[in-house]
Amino acid sequence: MEILFEDDAPAPASAPAARGARRPEPDVLEEIAFFLEQGMVVEARQRVDALRTLGYGGSELEAVEARAAAPTAEEAAAAESARLDEDALRSLTAALEPDAGAVEIEGVLDAEPAEEQSLAEVFAAFKREVEIQVGDKDPRTYYDLGIAYKEMGLLDDALDAFRTAAASPLLFREACSMSAMVHAERGELHEAVAAYRRALAPGPGSIDEQGVRYALAEVLVQAGEVEEARDLFRRIVSSDPGYRDSRERLAEVEALLRR
Repeated sequence: MEILFEDDAPAPASAPAARGARRPEPDVLEEIAFFLEQGMVVEARQRVDALRTLGYGGSELEAVEARAAAPTAEEAAAAESARLDEDALRSLTAALEPDAGAVEIEGVLDAEPAEEQSLAEVFAAFKREVEIQVGDKDPRTYYDLGIAYKEMGLLDDALDAFRTAAASPLLFREACSMSAMVHAERGELHEAVAAYRRALAPGPGSIDEQGVRYALAEVLVQAGEVEEARDLFRRIVSSDPGYRDSRERLAEVEALLRR
């Protein structure tokens, strides 16, 4: 269908055209609006670009142009995904800040244009750089990295980092507790129970023992070891009756044992 445009007639007072610009025919604007309503954003943008190239303007064209320029749902999702990937990488950098630049992460990130690197490749380069520059000399760095990995859902890498951190007697109990959380998140209940028990063993370093007992009791319930879970909840309630919902959880566990 051939598209016709108005002559250079002045626009009505209610919608003045820009000086020197012609206004498209109403049916052309309606076609662009239809494309937008149907989700045909690319087609709408092409029509707007063509009109601009031909020298058309006016407030009506500016209005549909603004609508066409708004990100589509797919574009917004892609932008959000890219932002999350960038945040994930920056969180690794933040994890190393206490060591005042122990790893030159910026050099790793900037080695290639971002569009030419997959996230997995960037992480692999990052981990290689950690191994080269840190080795196993700084367990605290690995502990911080383990937390960053866990927050990003990189659970295998988190477990590896916590295992390295556990080589430090001062970090052993903390690292075991964090490993237990990762195992529980992966549904590895028996491994989680074993790691929580290691965290509660006497030793140097400080942890929230009450919190670890509570977490261990919850995993024991999931693993079917209800009697031990009951004993742990009883111990928590005995020492701190107001700790979280320990009294309610104790009552629920005791009810399970009476069935």
